[in-house]
Amino acid sequence: MTPAAEENKTDLQPLLRDFLNANFALLKILAIHQPNNDAVKRPLSDYEKALAQIRTLPQAEKGIEIKFDDGIMTVMGIKLKPHFSIIEAQIHIPDSMEIALIESLKITSSASIQNVAEFYGAWAMHCSVLSKPKAIIKRVDGIQIKPLDLKKMEMRAKSRELLMDPVYSLHHHYMLKVLLDKFFYGFAGHTVISQKAIRRELIELSQVIRYAPYNVLALTFIRDTEGCSMGLGPPILQAVATSLLSMLLANEIGLSVTDQVNLGMVGLLYNVGLLCEASAVVTKKEALTEDEYKAVVDAQFSGVFKLIKAQGQSRPVLERLLAIFEHAQMKQGSSISLTLESRLLRLASQYIALTSPRPFRSAYLRDEAMKILGSQIASNKADRLDPILYYFLVSLLGLVPVGSLVELSNQKKAVVTRPRGEKTDALILKMVLDDPNDAIQTLDLSEQPQVQILKTLDPDQEGIAISAYFFKRSA
Repeated sequence: MTPAAEENKTDLQPLLRDFLNANFALLKILAIHQPNNDAVKRPLSDYEKALAQIRTLPQAEKGIEIKFDDGIMTVMGIKLKPHFSIIEAQIHIPDSMEIALIESLKITSSASIQNVAEFYGAWAMHCSVLSKPKAIIKRVDGIQIKPLDLKKMEMRAKSRELLMDPVYSLHHHYMLKVLLDKFFYGFAGHTVISQKAIRRELIELSQVIRYAPYNVLALTFIRDTEGCSMGLGPPILQAVATSLLSMLLANEIGLSVTDQVNLGMVGLLYNVGLLCEASAVVTKKEALTEDEYKAVVDAQFSGVFKLIKAQGQSRPVLERLLAIFEHAQMKQGSSISLTLESRLLRLASQYIALTSPRPFRSAYLRDEAMKILGSQIASNKADRLDPILYYFLVSLLGLVPVGSLVELSNQKKAVVTRPRGEKTDALILKMVLDDPNDAIQTLDLSEQPQVQILKTLDPDQEGIAISAYFFKRSA
């Protein structure tokens, strides 16, 4: 392909993204409403406009084909480049194609908007009622379907298995940690470093959240600073933990993948000022004075201002971050979405802060941290945490939070790995090993009601690495 031809394809990317998002919006709304419902009018109109624009292109003469093959989404044979605005569409459309056993979908020049609405309505309904893939029977004039090869379907299943593999999560956590370390060091030295690679890692971890959210939650327990520069290890890990817990909470309350990734980026940058401008204050061995606490808050603001000045290409995320800081100081005037993001990030960062060691105190146990957050919510203070988001945090972590080390009534020790099983709300535990070489045994408390949790224990005092029980395979 000549450079000119490649450039032409690059120019088409915004148009292709708009078309893909129009397809996604139409599928999503038709899963809820019939094509003649008033709620469908706007998405259908947006789709019609996007379709009309695409049809003006020379490539559309033989039809507009949407294809997903080997993990690559194409429209008319043109690969869609990664972009934050199509993250959700690039997940939902391939999933819908797989459930209907569609390898490619072609909209010919003879297809009317009514044809599209009729087929997409049947397609959306097909996907909403099936839990396993099955070929869609519906056929409409002007829309051509190429059935999915079953061998390719098996490859996609293997891709999901890869996402659910704990080693995959560990790899991307390590990469995120290393990239963030380079970013903060570059920022401290007034060097502009792109955030694109960091965002790609967050996108990969957002995919893991879809299939194995507790693998991502377990990453927030890791305290291994390998790959981090001297002195920045613990703050880097806490920034990553805040980011991932924010994404998990965003997923729990049903925010889009795009919002999850954006919130994850904000979580990573939330304490940039502390790492680069107030590090001496936050690493002191005594509790902070009022003046020192004010210096920390001021450092957060100045750090974000500095980022906005230096990182022009990433201004949307940075401006969102600054707005969240400003919202924390305001009583009114912010949007509902901003208020939600601000409260969610504040809750996640406080939980991570409480469960992280400080020079002047040890880390709180996870159940102690939940009680502290709960008591703040029960107070009448104006700046108390959001009780609804706290409910979702409890739903995600459990009453005895995931990651807790517990002593059982049978004199054994175990680590809480799930807040509930597939059939009941009873905890799932992994038994602490007497011999590190032994295989880990899983215990479902619903199957052994005679076993009770007596109390939670401090993993550091017991010499037990909690994260190992999430990333070592069970027997």
